[in-house]
Amino acid sequence: MNSKNIYKLLFMLAFVFSACSDDQKSDLITANDREVMTNQMDFDNKVEVNNSITFGDVSSGVESRIWTFPEGVVDIVDADNDITSSKNILEAIFKEPGLHDVSLHQVFKGDAYDGTTLKGNVLDTIIVINVLEEVAVTLEGYKLNSDGSLGDALVMKDEAFNEITSSSSVRFIYTTVGEPEEYTWDLDNGGVVVNTDETNKTSDVKYSKMGDYNLSFGASRARPAGGNMVSYTGLIRVVPSTDPVTLDNIYNNEGKIVLNFSREMDASTLNASSFSVNITTLAGANITPPIKSVTLDATEKNIAIIELDGETLYTDDQATISYSKGNLATLDGVEAEAFNNTTITTEYPNILESLAYDSNFEDSTNANWKYLEWGAPWDEYTLNINSDQAHSGSKSAHIVMNANGGMIVGNFNNAGTANTFPVEAGVTYEVGVWMYLDQIGTTTNLTPDIRFFSVPNTDWGVASVHLFDSEYPLNEWVYKKITVKYATAADNKFSIRGYNQDNDTTTSFYMDDIVVRKVNPRP
Repeated sequence: MNSKNIYKLLFMLAFVFSACSDDQKSDLITANDREVMTNQMDFDNKVEVNNSITFGDVSSGVESRIWTFPEGVVDIVDADNDITSSKNILEAIFKEPGLHDVSLHQVFKGDAYDGTTLKGNVLDTIIVINVLEEVAVTLEGYKLNSDGSLGDALVMKDEAFNEITSSSSVRFIYTTVGEPEEYTWDLDNGGVVVNTDETNKTSDVKYSKMGDYNLSFGASRARPAGGNMVSYTGLIRVVPSTDPVTLDNIYNNEGKIVLNFSREMDASTLNASSFSVNITTLAGANITPPIKSVTLDATEKNIAIIELDGETLYTDDQATISYSKGNLATLDGVEAEAFNNTTITTEYPNILESLAYDSNFEDSTNANWKYLEWGAPWDEYTLNINSDQAHSGSKSAHIVMNANGGMIVGNFNNAGTANTFPVEAGVTYEVGVWMYLDQIGTTTNLTPDIRFFSVPNTDWGVASVHLFDSEYPLNEWVYKKITVKYATAADNKFSIRGYNQDNDTTTSFYMDDIVVRKVNPRP
């Protein structure tokens, strides 16, 4: 609540009381009631140095009050005394960073309420004010050696033109004050941040394009608002390399093949006849499509894009690409090596990874995976997030379904709201999860399984993602998936159902890395 709202609140209370009878007034507010606030109380009482906070005592039934501020720390606005005040509302400018206690001593006409609890007639309140320094940043830079160790320090000044060999990296180490919350880089289209360590406050920037580049680094916070930026013109000069060029990644992007090289390629050396692609469809057909064109990305010159002639690469295809050594070379004249039958990655990104949905169980507690109240037998299970087994990271969910029992759970945030993921109408999605089965017994009818029901796009006949039949491997991580198509666009949530009702013993397994991704299957 800001100072304007405090004044508004007092005005409204005065207006209401003046318009009410005595009986009505007694119904509106308790005779002695402690209400103490600041205009930053919803924001941990943080303020930047040399800025102010407004304090308000809107308690009822107060006979006397005294505010006490630490000596030499504040300037109470419109007051000669900067240590104590008896005003009900006052504004104080904080001149020193750090944590500072502000106390309020109140004497009431009688015993006063604090919330719903009746206290005595003398109450003391301590408000801790966190005074932040102005945001400031400093930046160091070091060349990274091939083994990851730090090399020579960069000269951090304008027009330094520190020479960086093409496809090499620089480690920037930043120091900040003022508790900034967000960091921004402007690399002048010369480099790419490839790794950030927020704990040690480092970022590694890889430079692949020859030329001279500026650099800016900024740190900011939203509340109390503040920020700072350091900028250098002509800080980096990227020079040619004699190191071999590497092909770092090959993947399918909307039916086209993307080759991601370690540094800028020479567009004049691209030749479609030097490449060949082989596709094996899910049905077993073998396709060797002609290549229509090979071009460089408009902005990322280390990325070559291959477009097939009359053919599209689908996500359920198995595809490889080969390059017969020709003239393909980097912009600094290093020839690319030949490669043969290299796999093309056709998976689209897991959309859960960019959302609050804790698909890998790293940030969850047991309380975030709630029972969905289906009744028996779906309440016959235990779920514990631990580090006993993990497919990735350090945690997974260990689930034990009781004999003749089952499970129904969903993922919720700490406020108790179900975490969701967006889907588009008519688009096919892969839904998958990794499982580690470590115990299963004898079934008498239906086999234990795991199903993912989507809400509100619920298909009660959706197939099992994992079916724990006699062929299912024990004590190893297994990924299985299904494909689903949603009828309407919506923010969906999962109801994850485990079935063990026809099993006379417990079924125990670990669950990790839930996946939802678009797929583009071959028609």
